[in-house]
Amino acid sequence: MLEVWPAILVTGVTFAGTQLLVGAYKGPWLVDIAAATATLVAPHCLPALLEAKARAQCAGRRRIRQSRQRFEHGAGRTFSAWLPWLVLGLVVFAWGIPQFSQWVDQKTSIRIAVAGLHNVV
Repeated sequence: MLEVWPAILVTGVTFAGTQLLVGAYKGPWLVDIAAATATLVAPHCLPALLEAKARAQCAGRRRIRQSRQRFEHGAGRTFSAWLPWLVLGLVVFAWGIPQFSQWVDQKTSIRIAVAGLHNVV
């Protein structure tokens, strides 16, 4: 359990800190999107720190690890796997900017006057 706490702490602080900064300085529109994106990236910086700590703790003791199975996926295949999420993230991020969403609404909305409801509701 103690080996999991650093990852939990890093992701929790990253999520909360990003929400605080974006909410305070940018506005409420992109708080969760920015925090989720930062939280996806933050744990990737953690293994280097944990590895150095594990080496320091194991000085003088032999540590046995199982070898990991490595997959030979190239950068192109990895990028194509992430592409739908990147596009979705960009669209949601852009839609969260009020000027962009208002501009798209003006260009794509169809306004039909319905008798009895127009300018009443």
